[in-house]
Formats: sequence, C-alpha cells, structure tokens
Amino acid sequence: MTGPAWTESTVRAVVDEQFAEVLPDVGLGDTDNFFRRGGDSIGMLRMVNSLRSRGLPLTVRDFVIRPTPAGVVQSVMAQLARHDHQGSPPASSD
Repeated sequence: MTGPAWTESTVRAVVDEQFAEVLPDVGLGDTDNFFRRGGDSIGMLRMVNSLRSRGLPLTVRDFVIRPTPAGVVQSVMAQLARHDHQGSPPASSD
C-alpha cells in the first residue's frame, strides 16, 4: 500500500500486529510504553524496519518519542499527512 491507501484503522491494525510480534506475551494496551513493558532497542529496530518495509513511514526518533501503539500510529499518520500535503515521499531518515 502507498500513503493514500492507508487509513488510521489500517495503520493501527498493522502497528498492533507488530507490537504483538515483538512482545508476544505482554498484551500491550494502546498507551502502554514499549520499553516499560519489556521491549528493547533490538525489538524497536525490528519493528521500525518491519513497518517501513510495509510502506509505513516511521523513524527511530519518532518511536523513541512516542513508544506506545497509539503514539506510533500518531507518528505514522502525521508523516503520511505531511507526504500527502507536500507531495514528496515521507521522511525515512532518523
């Protein structure tokens, strides 16, 4: 999928899937902090790379600033909105 095809609900589903894959035994809520629930830097990098490979723009910096499922969705949606508004590819640098 590309930017315009993503809705908040589809982004949320993919983000939730990734959180569950990286922290399978934790059962994170929307506002649970990834790091406080046992996540580490390797898991964070796996998640960021996986989301990027699926076409979702997310930087490591964005993840560190908002390390919750809701925060990641918010960051991705903001990047997608910037992309749609500016007409240029979303940022992929950290």
